Amino acid sequence: MSETPRRIFVLLTAAVLCASSAAWANGRFPRADQLVATPGRPEQLVLRATFGLLVSRDAGASWQWICEEAVGFVGQEDPAVAVLAGGRLLAGLSAGLAQASDTFCSWQFAQLSDTPIELVDLTVRPLQPESAVALAWERTDANAFGYRSLFFSTNDAGTSWESFGTGIDPSVLVLTVDVAPSDPRRLYASGIRPAARTAALFVSTDAGGSWSERLAPFDSPREQGLYIAAVDPLSPERVYLRSSGASSSRLLVTDDAGLSFDELFSGRSLLGFALSPDGSEIYVGGPEDGLWWASRDARVFEQRSSIPILCLMSLANLLYACSNEQLGFALGESSDGGRQFAAKLHLSEVRGPVACAPETSGGVCAAAWPAISERLGIPPERAAVPSGASTDGMPAATEGRCSVGSAPSAGSSSLAPVFPLCLGMAYMFRRVGRRRRSP
Repeated sequence: MSETPRRIFVLLTAAVLCASSAAWANGRFPRADQLVATPGRPEQLVLRATFGLLVSRDAGASWQWICEEAVGFVGQEDPAVAVLAGGRLLAGLSAGLAQASDTFCSWQFAQLSDTPIELVDLTVRPLQPESAVALAWERTDANAFGYRSLFFSTNDAGTSWESFGTGIDPSVLVLTVDVAPSDPRRLYASGIRPAARTAALFVSTDAGGSWSERLAPFDSPREQGLYIAAVDPLSPERVYLRSSGASSSRLLVTDDAGLSFDELFSGRSLLGFALSPDGSEIYVGGPEDGLWWASRDARVFEQRSSIPILCLMSLANLLYACSNEQLGFALGESSDGGRQFAAKLHLSEVRGPVACAPETSGGVCAAAWPAISERLGIPPERAAVPSGASTDGMPAATEGRCSVGSAPSAGSSSLAPVFPLCLGMAYMFRRVGRRRRSP
């Protein structure tokens, strides 16, 4: 491709993405858009929202808030969220990998690299929930979009992390990573080649020691990204992928690890995807598309609900969905495969910040709570700061802890600069393409 068409493609892609980002700015309407459960503790749920994180220890009967400042959010963030065995909570941020114990109070950045990196994706091994894999971007001048991919893993529930694998061709912008539940050495990654305007699924059968590239269907410029939705829990070669664009999105599947692909479903913006625990049932949906269901064998989709779908998670015999609060609820639960939902969260029911000591996240979250509670429509009589938190101003920034206006601590992997919205195409891919992972 000549340099002129290449520049036109990059500028058009950035323009499309930036045009859709205005509603994502700070002050956007509060909503939730990713749900994860703690391994071995299905009653402990973590919900990502546009104003921080929400946690429930009673299967969604009540929710408490973790503020963005405590975690280490910088500007607009839609971080990948995961929970390890033992309850350690992970958040993949532009500043690095933030971690907190199951009290959710003392947040620290993991030491992953001596150079600034941005965490892009996280996946926990279903059969080894103390183990997780992280995808990061390192800034570089070696290619047009300014990033190269790195992979990190933990085998001790987040106590330590190590880099692994050979990496993927730096001319590829790697967007997601996943593991095969039934084959711990099999990894998948998805990405695009911006210069060639192609997308691919990358396959490793030796735990990242080497990668094979398999070209995937990709309609450029209508589609701008390709993201792994899930790997089948029983068949390690069956992978579901989601494409995304400004007004079109497709669900693809490969049964042979990327040697061939089938299109299962198409819609406008497929933000939600989930598999039943045994992989026999497929759920997909979006804000304009509603909720659709198909069996793994028949692969014929039927609409189960018209509610807007912002995220999906299947857990045991329950299906959870993030939706539009203005049209029903922020989070709902279904016991009949998505035909009917019971509200598990209205944002006006959030009970306040997680109770933490002022020297951890208690001070910063308590100080931010009055403005957030007003924004969520919480009545003043229910908006009091809970016992254990403090409103005595903001805590001073200390090592491994963030407060309002403070930079992440020196010596951590969190020294990445703040990248303004729409400054680079790669950064926008991370925001627009953030997948909603099924457990």
